[in-house]
Parts: sequence; C-alpha cells; structure tokens
Amino acid sequence: MKNLLLFGGFIILISVTIRNAVTHFNGVETDWGPHRPDTLAPEGNSHRFLTFRNILSKVEQSELIEQAKNAVFSQYANLNDAVTENRTTGFGIPKNEDGKCGWVRIPQKDGLCHIQNRFDAGSAAAMQGGYRKRYESLEHFSARNSYFRQTFSYLNDEDTKLSLAERFLHNDVILETAQAYCGEGKIVSPQIVYANVYLPGQELLVHTDTPFFRGLDRFKAPQWLLAAMHHSRLFDDYLLQVVTGVTFWSDVEGGGFVFYPNGTREPAEVAPVVKNTGIMTNTDRVVHGVDTVGTDHSNIPPLKRMYHFGDVDAQLSKAAGRDVWELKKPNGDVLGTYDWDTFRYSVSWKGFCFDEEELAEYENHTNDLDLDAAVQKLKDFLVNERGRSRESLVHPDGFAKALYTELLKPAFYDIREQTNYCILCENILKTKASDWVATICPFLNYQLLGCV
Repeated sequence: MKNLLLFGGFIILISVTIRNAVTHFNGVETDWGPHRPDTLAPEGNSHRFLTFRNILSKVEQSELIEQAKNAVFSQYANLNDAVTENRTTGFGIPKNEDGKCGWVRIPQKDGLCHIQNRFDAGSAAAMQGGYRKRYESLEHFSARNSYFRQTFSYLNDEDTKLSLAERFLHNDVILETAQAYCGEGKIVSPQIVYANVYLPGQELLVHTDTPFFRGLDRFKAPQWLLAAMHHSRLFDDYLLQVVTGVTFWSDVEGGGFVFYPNGTREPAEVAPVVKNTGIMTNTDRVVHGVDTVGTDHSNIPPLKRMYHFGDVDAQLSKAAGRDVWELKKPNGDVLGTYDWDTFRYSVSWKGFCFDEEELAEYENHTNDLDLDAAVQKLKDFLVNERGRSRESLVHPDGFAKALYTELLKPAFYDIREQTNYCILCENILKTKASDWVATICPFLNYQLLGCV
C-alpha cells in the first residue's frame, strides 16, 4: 500500500511538472505566486441584494410554462462563443500546424482561433472543483456546467414573436425592485431578458457576468478582456451600472442561486428555488453561480465531450407526440430524455441604472471608450504595476494569461485553499502532450486518485 501511494504521488508530481512545462497558456504556471487582492470585494458593507415575489399571476405563470415547454433551448457554451464583431479586432490566433486551435481556443469563421470568451471563470472554477469543491474530472465538470438558454431581448432588441420579452422586460414588480436597487432619482433602463434551463446534475460555476462599458461591450471586445477591465477598476468612469433580477419558475430540489455578497473570502449565501420569486443584485460585481440541480449529485449529464467542445451543438426540446423532453444532437441522436419537472427553469432580467447625464452620454456616444486605448492602458498597468515585460503581452495568449492571473482569478478563489488535481492530466492531454497520456489519464483519475 505504501509503495502504491508513493507511486501515485510520483505520478501526480510528474503530471504537474509536465503540465507546467508543456502548457503554453492557461495561467497555471503563475498561480503559485503571490496572491493578488480581489478588486471587486465589497468595500466595508456587503454588496446589496433584494428579494421579491408575486411577479406573475397564476394565469401568466401557466402561459409562461406552456411557452417554455414548447421552446427549443441551445447550449449557452455554443451561443456565448458565436461569431460576433469582436472576431476582427486583432485577437485572432493562427491555427496550430495540425490545423487545430489548442487549449481554450475556439475556431471561428474568419479562419483564426479565438480565446474562449470566459475562459477565466471556467479555468478558476475547474481548478477549485466548482462551488461544491469536488475532485472531479474536467470531462464531468464541463458536462455539469453546459446549461441551456433562450434569449428574448438583448439591449432592447426584442423578439416580437415572444410575448415573454414584454411580460418580463417591463414587469411592474421587477421594475419597482430595480428602482429600489438603483436608488431614488435614477433612471432604470430595461435591456435584456433570457431564460435558462439546467438538467438534473447541472450547475453554474461561480463567476461575475461580462460587464458593459460606454463604447465597449461583448460585440466589440472579447469578454475576458471586458471582465479584466472591470476587475482592474481602471475604467470605472465608463462602466455601466447593471442590475440583474433572477426569477424562479420550478419546484425542484437544489439549484439555489449561490452568491457572495461579502466577497469570496467569506461563506456564500444561497437563495432557494421558489416559484414566482426572485433575487436582484449587481451580478457584474457579485460573484455568483447555481448550486447542483437535484439531490443526486453523482448524476452527470450525458455531454461527455464538452471538455473539448464536442457536444456544444446539442439542443433541448419537447419530443414529438410525447410529454418528455429530449437532449439531442443535430443529426437526431438522442443523448437523454427528461421530465419537465426535473429541470431548473429561470428567467433573468437585466437593466441599466442611469442618472440623466449618464443616460445622455450613453445614448449620444459622447464619452465612449476606445478598444485600443483600453488595451494599452491595461498593458501599461501590467508592466508598471505588476512587473510584466511588454514583450510577453504582445501575443493574445500572453496578454490574456497575465490578465487572468493578475486580475481575474483572485476574485474567485485562492489556489492554496484547494486545487482540483483531477483536471491536471486532462489539461496536459488537451495541450501538447504525447498520445501516451491518453492511456494514463483514465487510470490516474478514476482508479488511483478516486476522481468522480
């Protein structure tokens, strides 16, 4: 037994060593250095949040659920990394010699590879093992976090065929709560409505939402860059104050809204899933997520290839002629069937808080932020304040890695508290290591280390 443990320790040591040596980009090589402060932690008092209830009447609730049952939900991992305008802003990376993009990069229609939009939140959460701090393989972790979405309104661009957009965008209860959150004299501007569905066993990794700046949003800049801009606090004069209301429409065990109003160095709070209730806070600043849906936490959704984006095109919809919902691929292959009552179904509302001067600047674009200027300011900060060499920030990989280590990861967790060693082998496998690792990883993860 002692020899077996020594052998296991040796394998882990070799795995970590190889990973640090062969991984060109994931930030791990700098994770072990001095821990940086969480720049979005509350200053003094905790972050504010409000709860609310009785959002819809019984008739409206029935109409909402009926509409949801007949909808088609796509995976957010696919929607979030869809081609947008930011794919031509200088952050594209040529493919490797084998024609592939490599770790945390996504191939796009411009022929280049682009860093996964929110690699920062995924990397940090996987290293910690998620909110539940599991020792879990990357394959299972990715399947748990690949939930489903339908968007009804984005920046007031409503789908007029869907009455749900209007029903939530200008809902009296939501607007009254938002006004109380934004403050007296503030102008509340409704912007976004979307619905999320989580399968049994799924959850949402803790993160902060992608922020909005005057002149820059996710259509004009990579999301990891926008998140780093927010965490740097260098662009607060351009930051839009966002308020998010999450409303619950299920009677399901688990799936609570996990959030850290006192920062991630303090225990989380959990808002339970209670139908026709909601919680409102600034999710761009408050670290939050979703607890595991259901009581069986060993239930892994059948999305086994998510960790290298192999199943991102699966959809969830009602089966023809049957009262069940199918998870299936575009070719018709059914990955799983479910009862509606096992899902966590929520609808989220987002709005902006303005005073009159801020609203005028936003609408007239009189004080917008320029992407090139923002990138230069971040690079100057990394060089002058954090000791990075300017040469190391030229390539998008090096720039993103430095932002992750210096600004983004500190908001989520301290690696010295816990490290999910179960993802190390798979990280090597998906970067540059040789084929023999494919044989080692399953044995190392499931047989020797006891990963789930």
